[in-house]
Amino acid sequence: MDFYILALPALAVGISTYFIGKTFFTKGPENEFMLLTPKNTLIVFDIHGVLFRFSFSRLIKEFFNVQNKRKLIFMLIKPSVLFNSIKIYKQYRTPEACFFKLSELYPEFKEYRNDMITILNCQQMIPSTVEMVKDLYLYGYPMHIMSNIGEKTYKDLEQKNPEVFKYFKEKHFTKASEDYSSKHKKDFFEKKMPTKNKNVVFIDNSRKNTRTAKSLGFKTILYKGKDSLIKGLQTLKIIKP
Repeated sequence: MDFYILALPALAVGISTYFIGKTFFTKGPENEFMLLTPKNTLIVFDIHGVLFRFSFSRLIKEFFNVQNKRKLIFMLIKPSVLFNSIKIYKQYRTPEACFFKLSELYPEFKEYRNDMITILNCQQMIPSTVEMVKDLYLYGYPMHIMSNIGEKTYKDLEQKNPEVFKYFKEKHFTKASEDYSSKHKKDFFEKKMPTKNKNVVFIDNSRKNTRTAKSLGFKTILYKGKDSLIKGLQTLKIIKP
């Protein structure tokens, strides 16, 4: 009898420990309470509005360097061009795709393709985000880029900012060969993200994109600035308060 009385507390502790372990440390990306570590976690950053912000002062400077800019302005304000621009952008959600598709409809735009890439890349890095990327890299977290940026625009931006993009293992962007499939389509996430045995933390400034990512089981941080990024990473226990 004494044996059973002594054994009952030990059995209760064992059962409790088992279920606590199952709840908080079970391996599997679907578990919300799983401890996130560099070995089981992939952190994915958007570019625009998260790593970089658009610079209107650079835009003005670069626009004045465009040859035949008056011709470009007159072409852009044509009603048919405006209508088709909106139509194409709604379909692809990618500025590069919009301009390149317009070039197919209006061949006179082709001479401005390089100028438009330069204008699209009038971007200024966001120092607080870049510093956090450096810290996460030092902690050992693998990181990817996922953006609606076009392939030619991305290559130009990376060439101008190698000190930022060197921290990212993979870069996922829209491609002409994939008909500029982008984040507004669910299958873009499914094709690009290696989720097997990984927790994916997706950081984006678009509520729509974070909702799509969340529906696929990703953990998400809606970026609104430095504080939201820090709070999100602290909530996931990736960084300490």
